[in-house]
Amino acid sequence: MTNEGGIRSAFDDEDGDDLLASFSPKPAITPPPAQDVKTVQAVEKVAEKRGFQKRAKPKKGTMRRSQFYQTGRNAQIAMKGRAEDKERIVAICDRQDWVQGQLIQYALDALQEKLADPEDPFWSDRSFEGVD
Repeated sequence: MTNEGGIRSAFDDEDGDDLLASFSPKPAITPPPAQDVKTVQAVEKVAEKRGFQKRAKPKKGTMRRSQFYQTGRNAQIAMKGRAEDKERIVAICDRQDWVQGQLIQYALDALQEKLADPEDPFWSDRSFEGVD
């Protein structure tokens, strides 16, 4: 091959063999030998005398509720709303320690109850004219 346009190939000069050799497989790294029980116990005694504490796994029951929810709520609900309504949603969820899916579920249940009784005084002071 020729060296046209200043482009070098790894295969057209004498340095090519060194380049190809650098891609040869490396020997596998052997893991260090496992420590025996006596060595581990000795290290733990020294660490205890020096005041080091073992890193413990978190105990059961110390996880936040939101870390292990499995409620079946897996559908995204995206909607436009007013900023003050979003603030109310967040404030209620924080106060009640709910996730927003719970709030929507409870709000829909309450609305269904109100819709079942059109004579409820709830409807008398609300105007839905011009709401879109």
